[in-house]
Amino acid sequence: MRFLLLHRRSSCLQRGKKQTEFASGDTKYTYEEAGKDFYLIRKSGSADPVAFAAIDTVTSSDGVTKLPFSFQVAALKAFTNEEKAFEEGEILTRSNRTAR
Repeated sequence: MRFLLLHRRSSCLQRGKKQTEFASGDTKYTYEEAGKDFYLIRKSGSADPVAFAAIDTVTSSDGVTKLPFSFQVAALKAFTNEEKAFEEGEILTRSNRTAR
């Protein structure tokens, strides 16, 4: 919870300054806008996201089954970028996005 509160506070301040990094304790993070109102959060120097921030959500149809993190990221990324399909675990960014 502390991580989310720190991210929320620092990202609001940094978006206005066009910064893409923030810190929580001794750990530095970067964030990237990956779609409309959708951000991927990574530890600095890592390619793999550790979290995401989004207005939209993804849930299972039964409300009980836990969807894998990679599925949630891929589904939200596809949705926010108006893609018609996605593959689980495929994390596209604006820089490596291909036409579908």
